[in-house]
Amino acid sequence: MTTPASAARPARALPCFLLLALTFGLAACATKPGEAFKQLSPYPVAPVSANEYFIRGVAAQNQGDATRALGEFNRALALEPKHTAAHRARGRLYAATGQYADAIADFTQVIAAEPNNPAAYADRGEVRSQAGDLPGALADCNRALELDPKHVNAFIERGLTYRRLKQVVEAIADYDRALALDPANAIAYYDRALARVAQDDLPAALADLDCAIEYSPKKFPHAQNERARIRMLTKDYDGALADLNQVIAAEPDDADHYGNRGNIQNLLKNWPEALADYNRALTLRPRDEHFMEGRIIAELHLKNLKETIADCDQLLALQPEAAAIYVFRSSARSQTGDLSGAIADGLMAVKLNPKLDFMYLSCAAYYWREGEFGAALSSCERAIPSGTKYKEYAYLLQYLLQRRLHRADTPQLAALLPAWKAGWPKTIGLYLTGALTEEKLFAAAKDAPDEKKRQGQLCEAYFYAGMIALLDGHPDDASEKFTACLATGVTNFTEYDLARAELSSLPAPSSSPASR
Repeated sequence: MTTPASAARPARALPCFLLLALTFGLAACATKPGEAFKQLSPYPVAPVSANEYFIRGVAAQNQGDATRALGEFNRALALEPKHTAAHRARGRLYAATGQYADAIADFTQVIAAEPNNPAAYADRGEVRSQAGDLPGALADCNRALELDPKHVNAFIERGLTYRRLKQVVEAIADYDRALALDPANAIAYYDRALARVAQDDLPAALADLDCAIEYSPKKFPHAQNERARIRMLTKDYDGALADLNQVIAAEPDDADHYGNRGNIQNLLKNWPEALADYNRALTLRPRDEHFMEGRIIAELHLKNLKETIADCDQLLALQPEAAAIYVFRSSARSQTGDLSGAIADGLMAVKLNPKLDFMYLSCAAYYWREGEFGAALSSCERAIPSGTKYKEYAYLLQYLLQRRLHRADTPQLAALLPAWKAGWPKTIGLYLTGALTEEKLFAAAKDAPDEKKRQGQLCEAYFYAGMIALLDGHPDDASEKFTACLATGVTNFTEYDLARAELSSLPAPSSSPASR
C-alpha cells in the first residue's frame, strides 16, 4: 500500500475553552445591544483591537479558510506583537501547511512570553519533529514533561520523535504513559499502532487501530487507511476493502486511497474494479509510478494489450531500469504477436534483475513459436543453471527441443528424474522418457485437488502427449492432442501457446480427440 507508516495526523484545533473565554469576555464589554454580535461576526465592520482580529482568524480557520485566517492573525500581531494566542494559532496554521520554520518562530515567541507553559514546549517539539530536528524535539518534549509530568501531548510527541529515531521500544513506552493518563486518546492509539507495525506485531497494531477509530470523536481516515494496509498484509482482503470504502467516502479526492484499493482488487483478481481505481488515482495524481504499475497489471489480465504496452512505455520512460515492467511488456507483446519485441524485453528484464531468470524460459517459448528451435534450446539451457523455480519445465522443454533437433539425450533426463520431488512435473518427465504410459499420464492429470488445477494439468498433458506423437511421426494424433490442449482454455500457460503454434503448422486431424 502507498500509505507510509508515518502518515500525517490531523492538526489540533484551538481549544474550545479559549474561544469561549474570548467570546464571553468581549461580549461582557459590549455597551450597546447587538454590539457583542458584531464583535463575534467573522466580518466585523471595523476591528480596532488585536483580539478582534484574532477572533476573526479563529472563525476563518474554523470555516476552513486558512488564507484568510493567516491574514487575520498577522493583523492581530501587527497591532500586538506579543499576543501569545495569535502566535500559537498562527504557529499551528504554519505547521499544518508545512511552514515549519515560521511555526517554530511563533512557538518560540509563546515560550518567551510563557516560559513555564508546557503546552508551548510540546507544540514546538511537535513541529521540530516534523521538520526533522529530532534532538530539538526531544529537548522540548522533555522540558514540557519537567513542567508537567502528566502532559499527555508531550508524551505523544516524544513517542513520535522516538519512532522517527527508530527507538521503537521507547516510543511505545511513551504511548503507554499517554494512554495511562488518557485511556481514550485516539492519536496515542494510532501512533502506538504504527510503532507496533515497526516491530512486526500486526495483531497488536490492529487492536490499537480499532481503539483509535472507536475513540476518535469524528471519522479517522488515517487510522482506517492504516488498518486497511495491515488487513491486506494479513490477507483480510474483505476487511481491508471495507475500510478503504469508508476512507474514500470520507476523503474522495485522495489518490492514495484509490491506489490502495486498486492494490487489493488486484490481489483479489477483481481486474475491472482494480482498473477503475487506478484510473481514478491517476486522474488525481497523474504519472504516479506505483499507480501506473498497478494499472499495467490490471490491464494485462484484462487483455487490454495496447493500453498495457502504452503504459509500460510511459513508465519505462520514467524508470528505464524497472525490470518488472519489461516483464509485463514482454508478456503483452507476445500476446500481440510481437515475439521479437517480447524476447528483447524478456532478456532486458533478466539483465536488469537476474532473479527474473524465469524469463529465459519465456523467451525459449517465444523462440519456439517463431520456429527458431536452436535459439529456444539455448534459452532453455540458460534457464537451467540459473536455479529458476521452473527449472524442471526447462528440462522438459529442453528434452523436446533436443529430440526435435536430433540431439536427444534421453538418458540424461531419465537420470535426473529420481532426484525430483514427486509431483506433476516428475510425472511428465517419466512419460517423456517412456517410464510412464500415456494412459497413466492423463490419469495423473485428472487427479487434482480442484478443477482449475485439473484443467491446467490436462492442458500440459495434451501438449506433451501431442509433442511425443509429432516427434514419433504421428501428425494426426498430434493435431488432435494440440486441439484438445486449446480446448482446456488455459490461455495463460506456455504449453497452450506452444500447442497453438504447433497446430498452426499441421493439417486438421481426421477425427475429433478421443475422450480421456
